[in-house]
Amino acid sequence: EGWSLEQLKPTISILEKNTMFHLKTEETILRRKNFEHVDIVTRYSEDFLVELHRVVENSIAREQPQELSKFLARWWLGHNTEFHEKVKDWFGPGTETSI
Repeated sequence: EGWSLEQLKPTISILEKNTMFHLKTEETILRRKNFEHVDIVTRYSEDFLVELHRVVENSIAREQPQELSKFLARWWLGHNTEFHEKVKDWFGPGTETSI
């Protein structure tokens, strides 16, 4: 709070780049493990990046940085719990995955 979106643009850019790196790294790990559902993961990543860009643009246009914060908080919680758990389920019982 207290920062304008104009001031936050460099941070937002870093965030977008790091998120892309994170998602691409996950995808690469899954491909190397011959993960059969990698296309689903790739589609999820692409959809998320489109949505992130849309939220960033809308937040800037409306001067509402809290919209971006809420979106990222929801994604972070869902990605790190639901998504990672789903990937573990896909690998099968007793399989530990750290992605």
